[in-house]
Amino acid sequence: MIDRVRPFSRSMRNGIHNYATICHTSDTHGDYERVKNFFEFSKYINADFNFITGDVMGYTPKNGNRYIDNLDEKYGKGGTCITLGNHDTYYLDMTAQYENSIKPLEIRNAYTCNNTPYYYKDDSKYKLRIVAISPYDYKDSAYHGTKCVLSQGQIDWFINTLATTPAGYGVCVLMHPPMTSYENVEMQNKHWQHYKDDNLEPCPVWESFTGISGQPIIDIVDAFISKTTISGKTFTNAEDNSTVTINADFSNVANNVEFIGHFNGHTHCDA
Repeated sequence: MIDRVRPFSRSMRNGIHNYATICHTSDTHGDYERVKNFFEFSKYINADFNFITGDVMGYTPKNGNRYIDNLDEKYGKGGTCITLGNHDTYYLDMTAQYENSIKPLEIRNAYTCNNTPYYYKDDSKYKLRIVAISPYDYKDSAYHGTKCVLSQGQIDWFINTLATTPAGYGVCVLMHPPMTSYENVEMQNKHWQHYKDDNLEPCPVWESFTGISGQPIIDIVDAFISKTTISGKTFTNAEDNSTVTINADFSNVANNVEFIGHFNGHTHCDA
C-alpha cells in the first residue's frame, strides 16, 4: 500500500497526520439509506475524502445526484468526488450530465472543470490530484445503455491533466467501469453474478469498456507511470463510430509524482 493513502481505525487518526483517509462506495442504485450510511460512516471516522464512483441512480437519472449534494452539504467537508455511471447518464448528453450531477458539488468541493462531467481536484494538504473520468461522452440524449464513448477532447484533457501533475503529488483516478486490461474470464465471472432459477450462477464476461476498442485509459496510465510516450495510437468508439488518437508525452513528469490507484465500480463487488 502506498504510504500516502491507507485505511486505519478512528483511534489511530489522532496520532497520524500525513495520511489521507478515503471512503469509497459505488453502485448504490437509488438506495438513499446506503448513501446516507456511507456519509455518516465517513464522518464517524473523520475521513478526508469520499469517493463515489457511479450508478447512484436506479434506472432514471432525471433528478441527477441531488441527494448526494444534500448529504455532502450536511456531512462532507470539501472532499467528496463523484464520477458518473451508466445508470446516471441514461438519456443525458454531456451538458446535462454536468448540470444534473457535477455542478451542484463543484464549488463546495473545489473541482477544476470546464462545464463537463469530467474534472480534477488538487489537495495541497495531502498532495493528491484526483482525476474523475466520464466514459459516457454522449453528444445527444438518446438511450445508450452501457455503451462507452471517450471523445478526443476528453482524452486530450486526461493526458494534459496527468502531464501537469505538480511535483510531489500522487494521482487517484476515478471512473465507473474497471480500468483492468488484465482480467481474464475466470476473474470476471467471479465478479459478475446473477440469480437464475434461485441458484447463483456466473454471468458472461462483461467488457470493461463496452463499445471501445482497446484499453485507452490503461495505455495512458501505463505511460504516465513509466514516464514514457505514446505516439499516434488509436481506438474506436463503436457507439458513434469515432476514432480517437492518443499522443502523450510524460517524459517531463517529475520523478516524485506517483500513481496511487484507480477507484471504480460497475462490477458490484469489492475490488
